[in-house]
Amino acid sequence: MKPKLYLFLLAAASMFSVQAKNLLENSSFEVISNGKPVKWVANKPKNFPDVEFKLTENNVRSGKYSAMIESRNPGTKVNHFLAYIQNIDLSKLDPYPAGKEVMLSFDFNPDAPGTVIRAYVEGTVMGKSFNSIGPTRSRYVGWGTYQLRFKLPEIKPTRMYVVLQLMTTGSVCFDNVCLETNPPPMAATPAAEVLKTVKPPELDVRFSDLPFMNTFIPGKTPMEFGFFAPMKEDKFTEVRTEIICEKTKKVVWSKRYESYGNRVQGKIILPETLKNGVYRLKCKAKIRGTAQEESFLFRIASEETVKNYPVHFREDGIMLYHGKPYFPIMVCPPFNNDEAYLAYQQAGFNGLTAQTNASVSRSLAKSFYARAAKYNLSIVEWCNFADTAGRSEADLNEHVLRTMRNAKNLPNFLGWMNDEDAWRGISVAYSKKAYEAFYVNSPGYINWVNQAPRGTVDYLRRYVRYSDVTGADVYPIPAKTKHSEKPRENIACLGDYTDDFMEAGDFSKPVWMILQAWSWGGKKGSPDKPFPTYDELRFMFYNSISHGATGIAWFDNHHLDPMNPVMVHLGNINHEFHAIEKFILNGTKSNTCELTGKSEGIRILERSLNGERLLIITNENDKDAVVTFNNNAPVKFFDTLKKQNLGASAEVSFKMKKLSVLILTTEPVSWTYPKRYAPMLPDDSKPISLRDAVAQKKSCRTVWRGNWIWNHIKANEQGYSAPFMTKKFTVSGTPESAWLCVGADNEAVVYLNGKEVERIYGWGNVSPIDLKPYLKQGENELKIKVVNYNSFGGVVFEGEIKTPSGIQTILSDASCVFSSGKTYVYGVPPLEPWKHIILIP
Repeated sequence: MKPKLYLFLLAAASMFSVQAKNLLENSSFEVISNGKPVKWVANKPKNFPDVEFKLTENNVRSGKYSAMIESRNPGTKVNHFLAYIQNIDLSKLDPYPAGKEVMLSFDFNPDAPGTVIRAYVEGTVMGKSFNSIGPTRSRYVGWGTYQLRFKLPEIKPTRMYVVLQLMTTGSVCFDNVCLETNPPPMAATPAAEVLKTVKPPELDVRFSDLPFMNTFIPGKTPMEFGFFAPMKEDKFTEVRTEIICEKTKKVVWSKRYESYGNRVQGKIILPETLKNGVYRLKCKAKIRGTAQEESFLFRIASEETVKNYPVHFREDGIMLYHGKPYFPIMVCPPFNNDEAYLAYQQAGFNGLTAQTNASVSRSLAKSFYARAAKYNLSIVEWCNFADTAGRSEADLNEHVLRTMRNAKNLPNFLGWMNDEDAWRGISVAYSKKAYEAFYVNSPGYINWVNQAPRGTVDYLRRYVRYSDVTGADVYPIPAKTKHSEKPRENIACLGDYTDDFMEAGDFSKPVWMILQAWSWGGKKGSPDKPFPTYDELRFMFYNSISHGATGIAWFDNHHLDPMNPVMVHLGNINHEFHAIEKFILNGTKSNTCELTGKSEGIRILERSLNGERLLIITNENDKDAVVTFNNNAPVKFFDTLKKQNLGASAEVSFKMKKLSVLILTTEPVSWTYPKRYAPMLPDDSKPISLRDAVAQKKSCRTVWRGNWIWNHIKANEQGYSAPFMTKKFTVSGTPESAWLCVGADNEAVVYLNGKEVERIYGWGNVSPIDLKPYLKQGENELKIKVVNYNSFGGVVFEGEIKTPSGIQTILSDASCVFSSGKTYVYGVPPLEPWKHIILIP
């Protein structure tokens, strides 16, 4: 149906009284088939154990059944998408006017206060995604009611569905789900609920002409930028701006801008009196009678200072790594051993997105990342820094400063990555708080925030603002996985998402895209989820670059396995790019080739360098095409894939297959790539004892003598806690050497005899800590502060002290004393749910 006709019919329908109606079916889960509620689909990732979807008669609000989601998996996170989903019959929307307010409501009963849920409505309108995401909720005890008010889109959706999601470990029952077309007026809602459902006033300020990483260099970068504040539902008359020195907290400049039409806009020229340092631009307006504000940080630094940063960016978004142009091609996430690092280097990768928090730990950072440097692999640490921003500002800054001190000793360290904070429900306030702590305390290192391919540009812009690098992970193979919400659900959506994130970053944030290597099909692929082909991978890579991406990461769901045959394709693509990357890194934009004829869906990226030229031509159509362009400066072109020359005529014409790439250069280029890679130890290789691994300095999975211990039983939903654990031991004789390995769920600070020895984040990888400088003869006290974010936690440690009289062990066991609660011993690693611990010597 055409949009205008749809709007006309809706307007006509609105003239008649329409009774309230529930747009959902089987809303109380009473209709079942094969033990499952009809019309509802259960969603969870594959190979994620200890999760159950079921109907229950033991815990209902009304009727016979309620629908339960139960996760006993302590690793449950928002991005596991444990949910009941129902697609809405779109024909039911026809009687209702565009923009009509509707309300999603349901009853819910979680098992514990720490069990969190949310609900949202999502869909697609004319190829664009829309969503209305409700608040996260929990309850202390018993049944409660959840409500989410939103408005129907102005144009009829092509898809729309409701999601009821469990976000944490625990269980929840749902009942009486209603998508009501005639909700009660807000005035009839209790005051407490009004506060939750009424959309608050919003000041949405956008900026243009900002330099990358918001760093102004006097004399080199323009010391001015524009801002724009559109008015939405609410009107305001002015925006007051001020610049505040972040160090002194003093206002150093201010100006008032009046509204013009439905916007406030202007240009901010930075005062010449500003000294080098970090400043905050704050914008304030009075909306709906209340003061609203938005702010962001920027830095003024000398050219010499910026040159000494490990990382900064050119005006075209190309990264400068220790002063040299650099296009990251990263493994996300990698296997972390020498065999894998060698394979990644041979395959043309130059960086790793390591899924660990090694930079928190001085010992682990040094051993973990120094080895990667031997293979010329840079590091971005995938640490989800916004997740723990609920801590105090002082604690967060201390954490960042400590991490920064460790990073400064790593020549191959680029920065940190936060993954999908918008989609995972991390608040903008947390993202901002974490980003600003890193921005102030770690100049010269990036904060890369990767987003999910969901949400509108306006919705994502708030999150993208608090990043140095943005982009999305997109895995559209096969297209039926529906990972793309674009009109083009096939691999051409990579270019569309690159465009979106360029726009969301106001064209002042570099965009790095994370592409599928083999995400859905497991280790071998499957008929319905096959591995991508070489042509598909190559297209995704260059489609992203042709739309402006200046960094690429190849992703695998478990770790990028060098033994997988897809790795040969990636090596081929990476090395082909290295053969032409000089044009991207050092060339200039040119426009000598003009498309003629039917050029829809054909894209040309053209670069010139020292008289040579590069053309990257992509056919984004889902059908073959004839491509013709005027060669205004007639030269011969060399087809890098077919290894053949094209003629030097004034008009060049050729056929391109659907979703394909043609790379042309004026000089022949060549490259080689490995057809196979050296074998690695298989995942199921037998682990060795921790003490042997430490002695042999071997990176491998380990078996421990120390136990996982905690101050509560494993099933206890304790939530956030930070108890101290103490163990006393006696040393006889002068220590000749001493080491200790510690793993923690989620963080730990290790003290010995009152002195801080190390900080630990996580348990997947550990490195030996040298205890010798902190030991003394006689009684010693090991104290560990263990910070747990939710559910139950745990700590495990094992070490040895060598003296002239022999070797003494230090183990976590029942003799350890916690500052609160009783000591519970779970058992030695490997143990569920923590599984194997890998030593990084």
